Amino acid sequence: MTSATLANWRPFHRLRKIYLTLAPAEMSAAGLFQLHMRVSALSLLVTFFISPPLWIGTRDLFRISPILKIAEHVPESVNDFLFISTVIVLSFLILFPRYHRFALYPPLACFLWALQDELRFQPFVYMYCFVMLVLGLSSGPGKDTRLFDPIRFMTAGIYFWAGYYKINLPFIQGMFPWFVGNWFPPSMFTSALATITPFLEAAIGIFLLIPLSRTLGILFASTMLAVVLLSLGPTGHNYAPIVWPWNVYIDVLAATLFWHHKEPLLDKKTLMRIPNIIAILLFWFWPVFGIAGPTFMGSDPAFKLYCACTPNVFVQFDPAENLSFLPPSLSDKVHHGRLDAISITYELLGVAAETAQPGLKLYTTGLKGFCPHLEKPDSTRLIISMFDAPWTTKLTTYSMPLCTAPPESAK
Repeated sequence: MTSATLANWRPFHRLRKIYLTLAPAEMSAAGLFQLHMRVSALSLLVTFFISPPLWIGTRDLFRISPILKIAEHVPESVNDFLFISTVIVLSFLILFPRYHRFALYPPLACFLWALQDELRFQPFVYMYCFVMLVLGLSSGPGKDTRLFDPIRFMTAGIYFWAGYYKINLPFIQGMFPWFVGNWFPPSMFTSALATITPFLEAAIGIFLLIPLSRTLGILFASTMLAVVLLSLGPTGHNYAPIVWPWNVYIDVLAATLFWHHKEPLLDKKTLMRIPNIIAILLFWFWPVFGIAGPTFMGSDPAFKLYCACTPNVFVQFDPAENLSFLPPSLSDKVHHGRLDAISITYELLGVAAETAQPGLKLYTTGLKGFCPHLEKPDSTRLIISMFDAPWTTKLTTYSMPLCTAPPESAK
């Protein structure tokens, strides 16, 4: 079919009409600036409201794991002030995005929080704060769309590495079938889809960098958003609501920053701008070190998202242990005397127990909150299982006392 024939083909006109109806309209640089300031502030605000125990109040069953030891002793009143003031600033930015210097305050507050507890260094918080820093440090709304280039590099990098780390057998055989299990029963089709999904997600990051393939990248990103929301949302597992707005957010970034953007990102002039260099280092080169495993780099800054490639951590209770101290939401999740760390942090704090720094300190420190409540603390174990390699489902399991000092190799 020639291009002339295609242009006169009736179905082509219908598809083109649908495309023009659904495609985001081209926005000015000032419009994009205000949109992303509002969306970033709103997304971070929603995160706070979904997970307030992560940011304020005292911890009981899951203790804080400070990145900086001295930050462990910050008074609660300071965190209360940070929380209230950050909520006020975010609300102000939603209403008045042109006052962009105020966008520097929420990332500063989140940085101080993360120093106190690495669990607060969630990948979506990292992403929201980076966007707000880029906008807050800029000269403000104007005509130059190049100020969004660091955010473009960030968006493409997250898609690439999130897909890359899913290229493993445990994801293909375990995580993906569970993920889509509510609406795709196990079949040859599901297995084939599980195999190609990591490559398609990684390809989105590459497609977004190249002008000719950006539309394809956006279509794949929107398809992935639909799959995630159907799988994790109310129609699926109804699980992890804190990541629902994040998935919408990154798709909004892809659609609005790349759809009408015809300029190259990989030319020398663009690559040599300082903000772009920083974005490339953070979101393209730093995640490389996640390949070496959790003892070398935390899973969150590597964007190991639902990859089945992070440690599986459990608390193993004594068979005679009295677990009446557990809230009902956690009691229901104890199976064969085991309680997994992700269930603990999702139920208590609203986020997944994934590491932000090398090692397993998040678990060896955080889960010690159980010890004062146990009648048999000496026989309670911390169980950590890790897959040996991406091409196998063979696990290596480590067992250590939870309520005594962990061995040096676990720190």
